[in-house]
Amino acid sequence: MRIFQVIKAATNSSVPGNQTWYRNLYEPLIDMGCEVFLFPANDGWEAMYRKDKQLKAKFSQRLIDTFIKEHEKAPFDVFFSYIMDGIVEPAIM
Repeated sequence: MRIFQVIKAATNSSVPGNQTWYRNLYEPLIDMGCEVFLFPANDGWEAMYRKDKQLKAKFSQRLIDTFIKEHEKAPFDVFFSYIMDGIVEPAIM
């Protein structure tokens, strides 16, 4: 199974080395034999925290462009994300 995954590795940026989402949402899929294309959501979360519409739009465009490019290489079976409308433009969801 080929998965396009959009997550931020850390659940709490104030805890150094925090990798909770990476370890619980990414690594188990790899362990099960899935092919996972990991698209880091850090810029999207930063846009939400800063309420920066330009950064949000830039992240959204990079997300959709990357998905299309990678999907053309080999189709994805699943789009798996942990994002909110504050992170991406609602039009791409």
